[in-house]
Amino acid sequence: MISANHIIESPTRFEPARLEEAPEAIADVIAELFSASVVLGARLHPATTASLSGVARQMNCYYSNLIGGHNTRPRDIERALAGDLDGDEKRRNLQIEATAQIRVQEEIDRLAAKNRLPEPASCRFIRWGCTPSSTATRRRRC
Repeated sequence: MISANHIIESPTRFEPARLEEAPEAIADVIAELFSASVVLGARLHPATTASLSGVARQMNCYYSNLIGGHNTRPRDIERALAGDLDGDEKRRNLQIEATAQIRVQEEIDRLAAKNRLPEPASCRFIRWGCTPSSTATRRRRC
């Protein structure tokens, strides 16, 4: 007999949840939301947009790391971005990881804004993400 825990913890439960064909009502709501976000984005001052983007990157980093079992507290992420690393080695390593993740996302966002971001599934993009050199060197290698 298969236990309920076995079914709940099955890897197949982690497959992406998606609708093969979205009902018309859902498609309409998605279109309205997208249009509203474009209007809102156009009305925001660039400094506000930059500030909100930074906060969103930090939130994404926090939750992504938390899901991965790395509990880097938001205040530790903020401190790391300001160059203030913790004395505790474990916490400092988490801060370094979080800072690197945010810096990579900043670079991805910068390239996307200039319409220079390679296709994320392309070899060029994958090689770019794995190269431990400076951004300028990475761009020359691609």
